[in-house]
Amino acid sequence: MDKQQLKHFGHRHPLMLKEQYGGLPISCEACGDAVLGPHYSCNQCFDKFILHKSCAQLPREMLQHPLHSKHPLKLRTKISRGKWFECDACRAQSNAFSYRCRPCEFHLDVKCAFNSRNTDSIVHFSHKHVLSLSTENQSEEGPPLLCTGCLEQVLGPRYICEIPFERERSCSSIVLHQSCAKLSREIQHPMHHQHPLILNQNGARESHCDACGKDCSRRFNYSCFRCDFNLDLKCASEKGFKHFSHEHPLMFQKGGGDDKKKGYTGPLVVCDGCQNHILGPSYTCISTYRGLKCCFNLHKSCADLPLEIRHPVHRQHPLFLLNTIENIRVKKCSCNACNQPCRYRYSCSICDFNLDLNCASNWRKIIDTESHEHQFTVIPRKEMAQLHLICDVCGEYWSRAAYYFCSICQLWVHKECASFPRDTKIPEHQHRLKLTWSLEDIYPKDHVCKICSTIIDKCRTVYYCQECCGYVAHTTCMAVEYFQEEANKNRTGSIEDDDYEIISCQGCIRPITEDFYSCTKQDEESCHFYLHKTCARLPERTLLPLLHQHQLILLARAPSIDGVFQCSICGIFHQGFVYSCEDQCALPTGKNPFYLDLECSIYWENRDLKHESHAHPLLLEKNWEDVCCRGCGSKIFFLFSCKRCNFHLCIACVRLPLTARHQYDKHPLKLTYESIEDELGEYYCEICEGKRYPAHWFYWCKECEFDCHPHCIIGRYPQVKLGSTYKHDAHVQHPVTLVSKWKSPIRGDKRDNILPCEKCGEPCQGLVFECRECNINFHRDGCCGTTLSESSRRSPQIEELS
Repeated sequence: MDKQQLKHFGHRHPLMLKEQYGGLPISCEACGDAVLGPHYSCNQCFDKFILHKSCAQLPREMLQHPLHSKHPLKLRTKISRGKWFECDACRAQSNAFSYRCRPCEFHLDVKCAFNSRNTDSIVHFSHKHVLSLSTENQSEEGPPLLCTGCLEQVLGPRYICEIPFERERSCSSIVLHQSCAKLSREIQHPMHHQHPLILNQNGARESHCDACGKDCSRRFNYSCFRCDFNLDLKCASEKGFKHFSHEHPLMFQKGGGDDKKKGYTGPLVVCDGCQNHILGPSYTCISTYRGLKCCFNLHKSCADLPLEIRHPVHRQHPLFLLNTIENIRVKKCSCNACNQPCRYRYSCSICDFNLDLNCASNWRKIIDTESHEHQFTVIPRKEMAQLHLICDVCGEYWSRAAYYFCSICQLWVHKECASFPRDTKIPEHQHRLKLTWSLEDIYPKDHVCKICSTIIDKCRTVYYCQECCGYVAHTTCMAVEYFQEEANKNRTGSIEDDDYEIISCQGCIRPITEDFYSCTKQDEESCHFYLHKTCARLPERTLLPLLHQHQLILLARAPSIDGVFQCSICGIFHQGFVYSCEDQCALPTGKNPFYLDLECSIYWENRDLKHESHAHPLLLEKNWEDVCCRGCGSKIFFLFSCKRCNFHLCIACVRLPLTARHQYDKHPLKLTYESIEDELGEYYCEICEGKRYPAHWFYWCKECEFDCHPHCIIGRYPQVKLGSTYKHDAHVQHPVTLVSKWKSPIRGDKRDNILPCEKCGEPCQGLVFECRECNINFHRDGCCGTTLSESSRRSPQIEELS
């Protein structure tokens, strides 16, 4: 065959080379453009098959094409393909020759295949057309160009779509940085190791970066759609910081907390190392598992702590930084200085000695106390176990707590006993009593404690009166006597002494009987806000995995008008601090949210209890059977139980004080667990005159044969501040007062003052709002339309109390 002829694979006849075409306009079979110059045509088909000279010499295969480098592209003719195709570069429909990848069903027409062979053109997932690299200077007129991927300004070379505006209006806004255009489509990131992250643009749905919390809906981000996990480009480029105490990498954050004065506007979080708030640079874990975030946070300073130190409190061996994973099956570790559970601590495994981070850094404050003139030294727990000493304050043997030692006075003291005040006052004595650490220096002979009437033989440290010769009392008796009298005063009003008004903790609504925190503006603004030391140091967030599936966050008050909430474990109504579900569990209509009072949170963490009413330890557990409380007869779900004896107690009965006082009886009333036989076989409460079920617990005075219901002594709502006033939307004229109203057990009692609710018309019983000026009552929010029997199903105590 001569040079004028060509045998082409796309046609059955030989083709002849011709220099010019003089017939009617005809298109090239390969590229679809008009043929005007040199070309190959088929004489036998009367020039119906015609190819440009250049198109006739197209390669049969392209390797490593820049638009599709995974597989080679093979040239396909109209006949071999058998149908029209859409070019994956320009999205145009064509019936001409194409380059095709069969595994990927990828097609390029001839013009796009050759025009984009240079590295200046790419196919990008975010746009349907080929993008070309542009190096032209941006015009100073008009708005700045923003990258479609990161929404940052584009100043240098960029990828754009060259489709004319008249053809596709949306193409003119497509601009990509070179770096954004060449991002990997799929990555494995250490912050989400379970699945790969796919590069995408979530323009159709709202999404936020799980690392920094910023909106990434209209920009490129890496996502795991399976876990609803997103990272913006900046956060995805960071690989994280690996800390020995946590399994996942941690991301650095410049600021945290909600201190707007310092420029921190994020949510308030707690450091998992020192348990203090994070208000500065920190590391956080954003890894997720089954849709739940890890929520691990560390101060930068805590993350940079040395792994090994030498400490003056424990000079024998070095202390190593350790982290205890919270697990109820693992023995909890306590700090030897403050005796509080600790997760991060410096530890000596040889001596079983531990210091939490706060005590390790503030050790001088820990062993200095205002009650003693000299400095105490902390003695390791392992050494104390071998000495078998008794405390010089309380006279008891060493417990598992830390011991303080004064080398000058040769005093051995429990940590708790080292914090007694230097002087105090009790209602039983007219003078203030002073603390002395050496009784024999003041009274050489044996003396009897004026409170418990026993000889003071074990204790060197006592309280004594400087004005009354011979008045001496144990330190422990002083504390018990003072706080019991003050609690009785608060409950019954039988003690009238304004000089010693009892103060209550705003966290647990209990009397304060030890060191406490008060508001610094107390004198200037009359702010009566007090907290127990333990309540002030509660963790802001906690996880109780066997109780609730979400993280619990500590709230200063429940989100209601009066701040009253019903604990989901004990069913008792409370005010004060409350642990609430952080995710605000979407409960069905009519159900209460998950709330946990402070005492129940401690019960759940410890789980076991020894109660005077039973010989064996009791274990707190969930009950799936129909059982009743031995103390009050109420049906309960959470209970302290001894399965060996089939003995069960509700939390309300566990909390009952063993002794109490009432203005109707001059003697202490003892909590009694067994029925006392009555000659007439009739059992009535001496206070409310209502019937009393003999098998249930009651308070009893043996001398006076005075017996009564427990709720008639401690009140039906001991954890609620009755008499407080609030503004209510349903009655804006006057403030309303929170009161407790119950129908008298005596039929026809004229003292009954049960009024109908102004909103629903049902009788107002239990906790209700009252306007005393208008003599009207309101149910609390969410209680309208409920009867007393319905209320009893919400609270396990109401049934017995009614």
